Amino acid sequence: MGLTSLQVCMDSDWLQNIRLHTLLQSVTLPAIKFNIFVQGNDHSVLYFLGHDPVLDQYKVVCNFVSSSSQDLDMINLEHWVFVLEVGDSWKRIEFDQPHISTRPGLCIGGVIYYLAFTSMFEDIVVSFDVRSEEFNIIQAPLVVSAYVGSLGFIEYGGKPAIFYHTSLKENGLVDLWVLENAGNWSRKALSLQPSQLL
Repeated sequence: MGLTSLQVCMDSDWLQNIRLHTLLQSVTLPAIKFNIFVQGNDHSVLYFLGHDPVLDQYKVVCNFVSSSSQDLDMINLEHWVFVLEVGDSWKRIEFDQPHISTRPGLCIGGVIYYLAFTSMFEDIVVSFDVRSEEFNIIQAPLVVSAYVGSLGFIEYGGKPAIFYHTSLKENGLVDLWVLENAGNWSRKALSLQPSQLL
């Protein structure tokens, strides 16, 4: 399946139609009946697409977040997974670490990664193993909080990386924090030539 895009359409009742556009087909996924909906809270629905290269299986992960803008200690979160196979349905996945995603996710080697923060305003990277359907929390580098508005989240050398790009336009400098295998971060400073910036 040659994946080209993920399209999400939602109506006012929080029912969603998701279409995965491939070179050959479009699949409409069933709506999810969320269990949490707090009147007066802010609500968001986030989708991440993952691929398990061993089983050659695609999955969509849905995070439904209900939070109070006055009290972020009250983050309610549901995780749902859908396997892109005929006749499948949404399955709720338990993960007791409330968080709010701050960037689109990446799928690298069968693992979805995304930047998020907790109710204690800790910056984290959440990982989701597509095959085992397990979530994990990875502490983000401490400097992420200071640069949150100027960050990107990219793949670098087959690994997730936090990309600080404020100095890119002025002097061609970028800082990368690359997630290594043991959950540690390595920092790399890159200097790009003007010809590389075009």
